[in-house]
Amino acid sequence: MLKSVKLNRKAFAFLLVLFALVFAGCLDWLNGSASVNMQGGVVNVSGSLGVNGNASFNASGVQQGVLSVIPSNLSACFYGNENERFSGNFFGNFSAMGKTVFIQSKWVNASTSNDSFAGCAVIVLLDDDEGRYLERAEREKVSRELAKGAGLIVIGEGGALSQLDGSIYGWDAGMAGVVPAIITGPGKDAMPLGRHVLSGIFAPTKTDPAFNGIGRFHFDGWQVVEALPVRGSDVIATAKEREEPSSPSYPAIIRLNTPLRNTAYYFSYNVLDTPQVLFNAVRFQSQQYLYLFFLRAGR
Repeated sequence: MLKSVKLNRKAFAFLLVLFALVFAGCLDWLNGSASVNMQGGVVNVSGSLGVNGNASFNASGVQQGVLSVIPSNLSACFYGNENERFSGNFFGNFSAMGKTVFIQSKWVNASTSNDSFAGCAVIVLLDDDEGRYLERAEREKVSRELAKGAGLIVIGEGGALSQLDGSIYGWDAGMAGVVPAIITGPGKDAMPLGRHVLSGIFAPTKTDPAFNGIGRFHFDGWQVVEALPVRGSDVIATAKEREEPSSPSYPAIIRLNTPLRNTAYYFSYNVLDTPQVLFNAVRFQSQQYLYLFFLRAGR
């Protein structure tokens, strides 16, 4: 027989975590037999999930309480030269428990305020004459936002250089372990692996929730930064010159999944040339940011 109890602070936090897991589609990660549903203001939880047997929480008003903490807007922050094509509400909106959440583009660069990365749901470092240069203090701010649940997208040499220190190349200074790729050769001197201009085939190599429906296609005249995946990351798409197995092939997209962190993507080509791929990545990471927010709130 199910037992009904009044919600206290711990129960509400517990429900926040449950809603986050349901929203993320990963409730079975905790217990394959677990389930949760709401009827008549009562949240019914079945399975172990840290409680003894089955439980029913009298959750009248809890759904409204959860909805009240879901933000109406999330920021996708682009570091580099502004591109009007991706400004405003280019990435649209999505529904979270029936509430509409808008994704607003925010453009930042070296001239913006010191808190320019604060509150970003997604941070995109562009490979242009502005976006390539990111100082250590700003890198540390990016890392702090990633620890809070923000997603990261790095394009080419985005954020890999410093105006103040010419010896810096790559992301070890201030962003170690958060970018999925290495673009430097071994040795004391930070030398780039190289750039290549090629035409060929974009070929997915692994499934990814952000890029379902995006298959192979031909591209022309891309400038590709040669990169290697860091330990624990996956190459999920390649840029190949020809179909033959022996033809030159470079990672096009590298992904890093870290437990209780948002996904990080590295694009070796200018992802602005494939707006749908960028669109999918930003929307996916924005949704990830929201459910990670619930997980933090429930702790």
